[in-house]
Amino acid sequence: MSSIKKIYFSINGLGFGHSSRCNYIIQFLLKEKHKVYISTYYDGYNYFSNLYKNIINNKEIKYYFDDRGRLSFKITLSREFIKFQISWLFHLFIEFRNLLAIKPDVVICDSRISSVIASNLLGIKTIVISNQIFVEIPRIKPMNSFIKFLKNLSERIIYEIIFYWWRKAKYIIIPDIKPPYTVSSKNIRIKNIANFKKIIFIGPLIFLDKIFNYKNIKEDNMITILIAGTLQERFSYLKYILNLLNNSNLIYKYNIFTGIRYLKNFRKNNLNIFGYMDKQFIEENIHKSKALIVTGGHTSLFEAIFFEKPFIVFLLKGHTEKINNSISLKKMGACEIVFIEDLNQKDLEKLMENFLSNRYMYLNKILAIRDLLKEYQPLLTFKKLLNHE
Repeated sequence: MSSIKKIYFSINGLGFGHSSRCNYIIQFLLKEKHKVYISTYYDGYNYFSNLYKNIINNKEIKYYFDDRGRLSFKITLSREFIKFQISWLFHLFIEFRNLLAIKPDVVICDSRISSVIASNLLGIKTIVISNQIFVEIPRIKPMNSFIKFLKNLSERIIYEIIFYWWRKAKYIIIPDIKPPYTVSSKNIRIKNIANFKKIIFIGPLIFLDKIFNYKNIKEDNMITILIAGTLQERFSYLKYILNLLNNSNLIYKYNIFTGIRYLKNFRKNNLNIFGYMDKQFIEENIHKSKALIVTGGHTSLFEAIFFEKPFIVFLLKGHTEKINNSISLKKMGACEIVFIEDLNQKDLEKLMENFLSNRYMYLNKILAIRDLLKEYQPLLTFKKLLNHE
């Protein structure tokens, strides 16, 4: 690059999806000799504190989840409404303090509005990364007209606030494919065509550790399950999956990767359950599998496409962003989706049998989407954006 820059990364710490995609950029920036500072919290801090220095741990914003691992706006607001506002104001104060002390050349913000406000008011160049501009509040139970009105009103207010500050940034980076193939299309709603000038579809921010020769890999009679999300979500998914696969007469072997650091690996019948494992070990396992099962996160879905394996998405009801993303790929013919709460052992066996009998149909669609990704060079695009005044 033309000059070494100080870059301040502000990353949403809920779950690991935001952190993993930002890490793809951070590794590149460090190789380019830039000075990188990372501000995050919660799962994000746990993710980055094991990798780098210059990690700033912000106060956790406490979210509540229901007994199925779903983020609950209702419980969060009822228990933490005042504390939530105080914590958010504290985040804003900390971001002002950090930016004034570090004096970065660029702020890169992944889905954290406090950092965008602070950097904008301080006149610092800001790049926003987001695949969710419109937030749909989860609702499973039927709604009467008044509840539906409140829900729509709340969603519109949240959208107006988010997009007002997002468009203050120099660029809004969408880590996705351009329309009409945008996976997160239902979560991105733009009011004015003029706003498209700042929006750049950069392609997915993921990488694989190793390029595999697929033709030389012998597949086992095995299905790989990749569980992602917050810690509560992971345990919820694991509970459902173990109930589904609690049978010694399983046709297929299942390897379940939970990503939970303090969970010891164990084996049960035809199941292998892993805690936190090396990335390359997981990738090698995936390439020996007949199919994948993923849990619908934006990054996870694109990783499944990059692995070039047919995949099924296990969803929890009420996870609106994941549901919307997964439906987009299902409409493209690339996967099947199923709500795990509605699944039993018999249904699962029938689902896997039908799915694998049509695996090449899904694989052809996946390869077509993979071909679309060849035109994207996200790191080179970032390089240009950093230097463009």
